[in-house]
Amino acid sequence: MIRALLLIFILSCIPAGASQMLWNSGAPGVWGITLRQDSSAEAIVQPFALTTDAIIDRIGVGIGSGADLNLTGFKVTITSIESVEDVPGSQIGESFHLLPQSGAALAYAYSDIQPVVLEAYKVYGLVIEPGDLQMYGAVAYCWGSAYGWGTSDGWQTNFRLPYQTAVRVYGTPVPEPASLFVLLTAAGTCAISASRCIRKIRTK
Repeated sequence: MIRALLLIFILSCIPAGASQMLWNSGAPGVWGITLRQDSSAEAIVQPFALTTDAIIDRIGVGIGSGADLNLTGFKVTITSIESVEDVPGSQIGESFHLLPQSGAALAYAYSDIQPVVLEAYKVYGLVIEPGDLQMYGAVAYCWGSAYGWGTSDGWQTNFRLPYQTAVRVYGTPVPEPASLFVLLTAAGTCAISASRCIRKIRTK
């Protein structure tokens, strides 16, 4: 909790527009799995890990056209993953929705999200599922070895996907703990100096 608060403090010191791509599965290369509630593939989870602590604020998923009567799109949730048995893991932050692209071509759909803090080298997952019973659509595969998992029974059991799912994760990298300590120390020193100056002015 303290680490997360420190990361958020550092983010407030970083200028807007610093967000960058931190995980990239690559271009959608293969028409992937079709997701639909009450079917052989109800939901999938694509694992990913970052090489730096970061605050994530944007997600992209490669998807194709589908049926979406109520315009709910795909429901996407970030989770923590401790092990294969833990899939899909514990939810982090709020879920959001991505609408399938028009036409037959596969393409990335993006959504800005409520910022969440993710730690370096920890495994996380993007859970992708239809927004409601009236929606179904395809999620794109791409070339890679970070295979995900799918389920047909509400995650009571799961199966490994044959390819990696096309996802992209954007955010703002933050300093390593040592650099973080230096920045916080400097901020504390400035605050103390400012307080002393104010007291001197008041006593004159």
